[in-house]
Amino acid sequence: MPYVYSPFSGKSLGQVCYCSVGCGGTLKSCPTASSPCGTPSGCITSCTHYVVMSGSGWRAPLDIGGIGANTPVRFYGSGTIRSIRVTHTDAICSSREIPWTLGILVDLYGFSNGTCPIGGVMYAHLNQADRIPPGLYNSGLWGLKLGSVPSACNCGCSGDPHVHVQRKGGSSRVFSCGQGLTGGNTWVFYYNTECI
Repeated sequence: MPYVYSPFSGKSLGQVCYCSVGCGGTLKSCPTASSPCGTPSGCITSCTHYVVMSGSGWRAPLDIGGIGANTPVRFYGSGTIRSIRVTHTDAICSSREIPWTLGILVDLYGFSNGTCPIGGVMYAHLNQADRIPPGLYNSGLWGLKLGSVPSACNCGCSGDPHVHVQRKGGSSRVFSCGQGLTGGNTWVFYYNTECI
């Protein structure tokens, strides 16, 4: 089954809701460190996490932070993902300024040359000059640098450097507030489509 892993080592800052961040000038936090942000019991319902480009099929936001400015954002996918197509988007948090609006959309394929679609992954809030060029990538996918995170993020409720990831198709893993994620090791999304 195709998996996509955390793009760097960090921690969960929020899924359905935000975790322990300032929202509207008031500090919000999950009830306990072990409450999953993706479930109502651990959700800050007054500070819902934004879904970006939902009309295009994107869903399931996850913020991964706990890192420093300019941390590289890398693609880590299982071996069943044999090619990817990268496009740029400038429509992330459109009410904000660059670089918070900038992102990468990655289409996943089970075969080389962009055949047998699996799903997609969005990586949002990336430094403008550091985004990988758009195009089809057939090799060197593991650890491929897609970009880097800005020094801070004035987007929604999170003020710390982080990457906002979403998926198109597939399913998500639920993380607790502040749970550690290891780059290239902790899977965040999986897809039921396999190319045989």
